[in-house]
Amino acid sequence: MNLTLMDARLRILVTAKKLFAKQGYDGTSVREISKEAGTNLAMISYYFGGKDQIFEALFETFMPLDRVDKMGVSQQDEPAEELRLLMGDMLEFRLKDPEIINILRHEMNLRTVRYEIVQRHILPMYAKIQGVLQRGRAANVFHFESLDTILLFVMASIFAHSSRSQIALIATEEGQPTYEELLRDLTAYVLRGLGVQQSSIHSNTVPQIPLSN
Repeated sequence: MNLTLMDARLRILVTAKKLFAKQGYDGTSVREISKEAGTNLAMISYYFGGKDQIFEALFETFMPLDRVDKMGVSQQDEPAEELRLLMGDMLEFRLKDPEIINILRHEMNLRTVRYEIVQRHILPMYAKIQGVLQRGRAANVFHFESLDTILLFVMASIFAHSSRSQIALIATEEGQPTYEELLRDLTAYVLRGLGVQQSSIHSNTVPQIPLSN
């Protein structure tokens, strides 16, 4: 992403996102954001007021609630296909913007004072998956005991994926999977765990999105 072509406000946000993901919120100063974004402290104060407001604006910009609302929107009647579409949208988001996911994961793991902001943007995703799981169980398509446990397993499967470099010592020579391949394996893994036969899943064409390093 070319920072020089962006307006100052977006340039500040993109820079802050990169630094927060790499160094953490507490390890990043406003002065550092300003310098790397090619702006000045007065401009950051004008647009945001301070670092707390930058953090909140990050999620409003890169993980807006209306985007979450549109995830998995479909007229599908089959819970398994509805879940596949929803996982596909969430996986695509996770792969396209790993920085915001890293920030989200860090804040949730540490339960920081910014946890409430993160919850506001991640809980609607949990609610969408939860609703599909409930409908699938009611229709006798999904089979599980604890809704809470299965919900955590599904969300972890979507968002826990990282670069293969983390398993470099034991990785095979298969190469980086595409989004399509990753979604296929993720879908099979989750739906088999829910007791769904793979033959009941439609194989819609999805775009190929290479994984981030």
